[in-house]
Amino acid sequence: MKKIAFTLALFALLLFATAGVNADQLADIKAAGKIVVGSDTTYPPFEFRDESGNIIGFDVDFAKELASRLGVTAEIKSVVWDTIIPQLKNGEFDIIISAMTITEERSQEIDFSIPYYNSTQAILVYKGNPWNIQDENDLDQEGLKVGVQIGTTSDIWATQNLKKATIVRLDTFDALFPKMNLKELDVILGDLPVVAYAAKQGTVNGEVVASFGTPEQFGVGVRKGETNLLNAINTAIKDMLADGTYDKIFADWFGTIGEGGETGETGFLSFNVPTIAVGFLFVAIAVPLIRRRQ
Repeated sequence: MKKIAFTLALFALLLFATAGVNADQLADIKAAGKIVVGSDTTYPPFEFRDESGNIIGFDVDFAKELASRLGVTAEIKSVVWDTIIPQLKNGEFDIIISAMTITEERSQEIDFSIPYYNSTQAILVYKGNPWNIQDENDLDQEGLKVGVQIGTTSDIWATQNLKKATIVRLDTFDALFPKMNLKELDVILGDLPVVAYAAKQGTVNGEVVASFGTPEQFGVGVRKGETNLLNAINTAIKDMLADGTYDKIFADWFGTIGEGGETGETGFLSFNVPTIAVGFLFVAIAVPLIRRRQ
């Protein structure tokens, strides 16, 4: 009798565990009526806080539209970038929308949606460019202090390519700007629209001198195995692209109509531009953003 009871208890435990593994997160989200989005809200113009403390940005509007197409509302949860993937895996929120580049290393830990944004890296130097930095080949100099946000693709690039320069790694991207203003950093590496926005707004006493690297594609991050949720997100992104809603959100923040497809081959906005065009990009990015924040 004890053996039968033990066997039944073990079977029930295994059944419960299996049910947890096979749980449908999409169904849970729909039942809750909301999807919780993890985002590092220190990265304007993608996700940041306005003067009233509200979380705004391109990714925020994108997340809200995505949630609407899933039949729920979006709740943005502000998290630290360096722990954002572990927090997703631990179930502290449902998905990541945070200007996250799709990489092979990250794809081993989480799944990604189809790309929804193309970007590239850029070099922000102190105003006047005292080190005469022209491109990424000028960065590996003794005494040059290069700032990056820890755990980002900029950090990865700097670690792999800069052997002489001093790399300064900070937890949040916006913490790099005061360091440059105090001349404690000579260079900041980051996504072009982000550093361009900061320079144009006067947040940092710097200027963009070049973009570099291959285009990086941003994706929505979900936990491994959540096929139903991932498929629903991909369908929503495709629909947003097809009906023009994505273009409207893009134009609101960047002043340019985006182009793109499932593979992201054409890109929604090509930021891989020569230095001479950066000034024009400033205007395209900054004007609608200044209007938006007023």
